[in-house]
Amino acid sequence: MTSPSRTDVRRALRAARRAISPSSRRAAARSAARALAASGWLRPGRRLSGYVATAEEFDCAPLMEIARRHGMELFVPQIAARRLPAMRFAPLTPPLRRNRYGLLEPAASRTLSAIWLDVVLLPLVGFDAKGARIGMGAGFYDRALAFRHRRSRWRGPRLIGVGFGVQQLESIPTQPWDVRLDGVLTEQGLTIFPGES
Repeated sequence: MTSPSRTDVRRALRAARRAISPSSRRAAARSAARALAASGWLRPGRRLSGYVATAEEFDCAPLMEIARRHGMELFVPQIAARRLPAMRFAPLTPPLRRNRYGLLEPAASRTLSAIWLDVVLLPLVGFDAKGARIGMGAGFYDRALAFRHRRSRWRGPRLIGVGFGVQQLESIPTQPWDVRLDGVLTEQGLTIFPGES
């Protein structure tokens, strides 16, 4: 018996994520925001990147609001048309526009590389207890964070996947270019993976 392909796993996890009720989604976002506030990572002047969630993703807005209240600078991904890495991070300021993938992002022209961020909250489709992550499949985060493979000591920024507990798998096969998470934030709280602090 062959194991399911990454595409099949992604399809099943996305269906499970879509099946979560609106009230459960709101409660999960509130619980995750409380856990993030208690983490000790939200400090004035630090830079945090979240994301503007699609309808099926975990709502990042309450997490961003908690970070804003703690005096952090807020950023979200911006997909560049012809630049590598194609994802950079723009200040979360209006107006927002839809990019070629239909995702909302700031229209700002000033962007940062991920290397200058302190905390990055990443959307995910699936994750395991070792920090492996399945995203939507385009590889934007892996390319934008590839510099972490070249560091022998601190690999900042801290990478925290954001999702629902139902998205956890026992194990996710990885590729050499995959960038591992430092932890995950769900409705059940914040989990830091072994080897991280």
